[in-house]
Amino acid sequence: MHVVVAGKLVVDEILQLSMPVLPGGRQRALNATITGGGQVWHTSRVIRAAGVECAVTGWTGGDADSAMLRQQLAEVGIIDRLVVAGQATRSTVLVGPDGDRSIVSRGGQATLSPSQLVDTGVLDGAAWLHIDGYGFDDGVGEALVTLARTAAERGVSVLLEPPSPQHRDRVAGFLAALPPLEAVLGNPDEMAMVQQMLATPPKYVVIHDGPREAICRGPSGEVREQPAAVAVVTNGAGDRFAGGWIAAAVRDASPSERLAAALDAATRA
Repeated sequence: MHVVVAGKLVVDEILQLSMPVLPGGRQRALNATITGGGQVWHTSRVIRAAGVECAVTGWTGGDADSAMLRQQLAEVGIIDRLVVAGQATRSTVLVGPDGDRSIVSRGGQATLSPSQLVDTGVLDGAAWLHIDGYGFDDGVGEALVTLARTAAERGVSVLLEPPSPQHRDRVAGFLAALPPLEAVLGNPDEMAMVQQMLATPPKYVVIHDGPREAICRGPSGEVREQPAAVAVVTNGAGDRFAGGWIAAAVRDASPSERLAAALDAATRA
């Protein structure tokens, strides 16, 4: 029995800077690091680090950096069912001397047939499926919806991290076609959008909001938890929050314990 995280494997190039980025400015990076990004990378690794079996599916680029990241996922015991289907999404992450960051993304075109993800066998033995809503586009969205609906038909609990509200028009049809969800996890703006578009309200609504209280609303009511103070918000903190919540939910932890685990995963980032 395992958790499946579905989306896209992002390649992040992190540039550490000695001074803030200024219009017309020029500087050399102190160092550059290639690492993974997105829910397929961050969320799955948190789940696996918590001792829960995890698989990833969706799509990845066929470039050398994507291959390296897939090898790193395998090295920590994550089952790889990603499909090589297009040009990898690449993000340049500029990290200033105060730790704050700016992100510029490019690429990320892929096409998957509706049955392509199901055909990898990734749902065999799965109990939970987590969908990265940022994958809902014309090339991959229908495949993700098909995976979610197939999972629900097999009794697998389906969860969602919503996309940004700026993609409202693009994702509306995909969100409306999703089966009933176990949980939706996201920030307040994402949650306000997605709840208007889902055909059925989710069982759990889980909201993270930076330094403000995190909230979990479910069948037994509402719980709130104040996150620990941090100097900066790191790349992937929201994705790690989702991983912590899911890992605790798999173990049938209480809503308050799930929220505490989610905040701990995000804070440790």
